Amino acid sequence: MTYDRSVEQVAYYYLAMHKIESLPLTLGTIERMICAEGYQVSMYATSAGLPPELREFADMAAIAYIKGKDGRVYGNINFPIGERLFALAHELGHIVLHHIGIHACGAEAERIEDEADAFALALLAPPPVLWYYGVRTVEGAQGCTLLPPERARQVVERLRRYSASREEVSVLARFWKPITPTRPA
Repeated sequence: MTYDRSVEQVAYYYLAMHKIESLPLTLGTIERMICAEGYQVSMYATSAGLPPELREFADMAAIAYIKGKDGRVYGNINFPIGERLFALAHELGHIVLHHIGIHACGAEAERIEDEADAFALALLAPPPVLWYYGVRTVEGAQGCTLLPPERARQVVERLRRYSASREEVSVLARFWKPITPTRPA
């Protein structure tokens, strides 16, 4: 996955706008962010919990959907917490980056999915914060973010190439109180 620095900047701004001061983000926090964008969040366990037109996607961790003026994100409660966090943050990325309603295929669809992934990772595991606190291992990334192992590996790979831009330092200094990673009990 390629990282688009501008997508990361959107995620950093979003963290500042929502006054996030600690990691890991919770499902409730992500749900509030989705609701702040005008979408409702519904959780489902089986395809019966989805509208008929979405039931073929019941095995996904989350789905963003708009029908008329009703925007909704559906989250699958059968997935582990880290996968649900990532999936909901990914769908939030689609919303914030104005991807909803775009019907793309091929390289364009891949770019859109990569952007939503980059947004979700920057939101849940902001490189400036993890770098500052010395997170350098998959286990450390999982402990601070609750991300599943494959996503935590992506975070660590990103941290290996990470260097803060002037803009990131400026944004962090201006908007954020120190974000403290905490390990869940």
